[in-house]
Amino acid sequence: MSSQRTQRKIIIIGGTGKQGSAVINALLSSKSAPSLYLATLTRNPQAKKALELKERGVELVQIDLDEVTVDHSVFFQLAGADGLFVAQAISDKEVEEGRTIINAAEKAGVEQVVYSSVGQAHDAPYPGALILRFSILAQAFLNPEKYDRQSIELAADKMNGHQLSQTFSKVLGRPMKYEKMKPRDESSRLMVQWIENNNFLVDVEALKKEHELNLKSVEDFIKDNKHVFE
Repeated sequence: MSSQRTQRKIIIIGGTGKQGSAVINALLSSKSAPSLYLATLTRNPQAKKALELKERGVELVQIDLDEVTVDHSVFFQLAGADGLFVAQAISDKEVEEGRTIINAAEKAGVEQVVYSSVGQAHDAPYPGALILRFSILAQAFLNPEKYDRQSIELAADKMNGHQLSQTFSKVLGRPMKYEKMKPRDESSRLMVQWIENNNFLVDVEALKKEHELNLKSVEDFIKDNKHVFE
């Protein structure tokens, strides 16, 4: 991939992970791919997934995010970037690491940061996870003015446990039963309790209309990954 500065330089943190790789795939498959210069920060540039990205034209930048500092490691790698995607792994240093990355991005003059977090993170006391498509994240980089300073709740479908088991039964052709499990630890219990008590919902239809998204339903997801569940 050419490094001419006529291209927009987008850096993806965690490009070998599920979220980061999905963002890279969405950007590379977009019509604007020729105008983009993609790079990812990775701890091990010799890893199989990293080398696969390199073969597709993504620059690999070695860095250990557990040892990041604003004035050195992250700062120099972000200098000159037009956009930055951040998706962090859960760790004891998550908050400290996130602040360091964002502060470094500001200091380096990065024009746009897209941060992937749990929905309603400003209210939620504990982390959670959603399964979603990443085309909207690619669009945030391709149309930065439209998505400037927005916080967008993402979800592709909504159903309860019984509806989910019915959907599995329909697709797999065998009866599936939903049973509510007890949380494994206190933090998980508090997270589940908060979700149940705080109307943790996304208006999926409004999301599709507002951002022109073709979201994948749970049923379609199970169909596409049927071999995993059989």
